[in-house]
Amino acid sequence: MNELSRRGGRRAVYLLHRSLGLATVVLTTVVLFTGAFTVFAYEFRSWALRDRLDPTLTSLRDIEATKLDATIASALALYEPPVEATIWLEPGTRLELQLEHETEGHLEVRELDPRAEQVGPPRVVTPEALREPTYRESAKAFFDELHERLHLRFYLGRFVTGLLGVLLLVSAWTGLVTHWPRRSTLLQLPSGRLRQKLGALHTLLGGWALLFLTLTGVSGVYLSWFMVTQTAVYGSAFDANVEAARAVLEPPIVVEARPDPPRERPVSLAALVADAHDRSGGEVPVTSIKVSGWGSPRSYALVGVYDIHRKPTQMRFLYHGDTGEYLSRWGRVGGPPSFGSRAIQWVRALHYGNIDGAWTKILWVLFGIAACAVTASGLLVWERRLSSDEVALKKLARACIGVLAALPLASAVALYAWGVLTPWPPFASMGLAFSASLAVAGWLALRFRLRCALSWLLGVAGVAFAGLPGLGYAVTGVAPFASVSQPFLDEAALVDLGFLFSAAVLLSASAALALSARRDRFERLT
Repeated sequence: MNELSRRGGRRAVYLLHRSLGLATVVLTTVVLFTGAFTVFAYEFRSWALRDRLDPTLTSLRDIEATKLDATIASALALYEPPVEATIWLEPGTRLELQLEHETEGHLEVRELDPRAEQVGPPRVVTPEALREPTYRESAKAFFDELHERLHLRFYLGRFVTGLLGVLLLVSAWTGLVTHWPRRSTLLQLPSGRLRQKLGALHTLLGGWALLFLTLTGVSGVYLSWFMVTQTAVYGSAFDANVEAARAVLEPPIVVEARPDPPRERPVSLAALVADAHDRSGGEVPVTSIKVSGWGSPRSYALVGVYDIHRKPTQMRFLYHGDTGEYLSRWGRVGGPPSFGSRAIQWVRALHYGNIDGAWTKILWVLFGIAACAVTASGLLVWERRLSSDEVALKKLARACIGVLAALPLASAVALYAWGVLTPWPPFASMGLAFSASLAVAGWLALRFRLRCALSWLLGVAGVAFAGLPGLGYAVTGVAPFASVSQPFLDEAALVDLGFLFSAAVLLSASAALALSARRDRFERLT
C-alpha cells in the first residue's frame, strides 16, 4: 500500500508538472527569451544610439570642474533661492536639470551644455513622459516591455508575468521531484532513440538550469508583484497619507546650520563630485547631484554614483551645502544603507545578471537560453508521446513548437522593422513583425515535416542575425565594430559580436537538424 501511495503521489506530481508546463510554455518561453535582451539592455541602447553618444561623457567626473560649476550655477541662478533640484547625467548623451513643481507630479526640465556653459529652455513634463523612449530607444524598450509585462497594461502585465514566474517555479521543482536527475544523467550526453534523447535532454538541461530558474524566478516574481501591490500596501500602511509614506521611503534630510561666517563663494559641486568619485573607489560613474535648499545655511547635496553593470554598487553621498563637509552615506533609495536596501539591490542584480560586468551577463544569457531549451524540449517530449488518434492535440503541439523555434527569427525581424519602417510608430511595426513571424512559423510547423520546418526557421534566423550589424550601420552610420577603440561604445561592438555569435549557433543548429533528417531518411530507405 505504501508503495502504491508513493507511486500515486509521484504520478500526481508529474501530472501537475506537465499540466503547468503545457499551460504556460509559450508565454513563459517568450519571457525567458526576451530576458536575454534585457540582460544586455544598456549595451543594446548603445548599439541603437552610437552615432549620438559621446564616449567621453560617462560620468560627471569627466566634465571639466570649472565648466560644470559654471553651468550648474547659471541654471540654479534662474530660480529664487532656496532651490531644490536634481542634476542628472544620461551617460553619453545629455545633462539635465530637473525641478519639481508645486503641482504634484510635474517636472521642469532644462538641458545643460557644460562645454558651452549654456542652459536650455524649460520643458514641463510628467515623470512618465520624461521616461518615454525616443524612436531609437524603442529598439530596447520593445523587448524590455515584452519581458516585463508582455505589452499588456502596466499592472495587468506585471501581475501576469509574476504569475508566470510562480508557475515556472512550481513546474521546475515538481520536475525535480518527478525526474530527480542522477549523476549519470547530469554528466552524460543523451543517447538512444529520438524520444529517449529528448527526455534525457529535458532532464539534463532542467537539472543544470534549476538554480538559475529559481534565482530569476523568485526575483522576477518579487519585481513584478511589488509594482502591483506597492500602492495597496503603502495605502493601507499609511492610511492613504502620501506625505507619511514619502517620509518613510525617502526620509527627510536635516542638516545643522554652521555658526561660521557665510562663505564668500558657493561650495564647488565639482569638488563634491570628485570626492564622491574617490569614495566609491574611482570605478563607478557619478551620475547625479540632488541639491536642496541651495543658497540657505541648511542646504545639502546628495551625489549619486551608479554602475549599470553592477547594480549593488548604487549609493549616494551626503554633503553639507554651506561648507562642503562630507556627512554620511545613503542608499540609492531611502535613507542610510540598510539590510533591506542592500537586499533589494541584490534581488535586481541577480535577476538581470548585473553583478560583475559582461561576464556574469553572458553567463545569465547562456542559462536563459538553456531555460528556453528546457521548456521547448518538454513540449517536444509531450508531442512525441501523443498517439496518432490525438490529432488536434498533436497539431496544437506542433504549432507551439514552431512558435518557440521562431522566437530568434521573430526578434530579428522586429529589429529590421524598427530599422526600416521608420514612418510607422516603432512599437506598432515591431509588434506586428514579431507576431506575424510567430504566426507564419506555427503554420510552417503544421504544413511541413517538423524537423524540416525547424531547420528552415533556425537557418533563416541565423541569416537574419548575421545581417543585424549591417542594420546597425544603416541606422546609425557607424560601421560595425568601428567603436571598439572607444571605451563607452564598446557596448555597441559587444552587441554586434553577440549577433554574429548567435548567427553561427543558429546556422549550426539548422545544419545539424537538416543532416539528422537526411540521415534518418537514408536509414529508412536502406
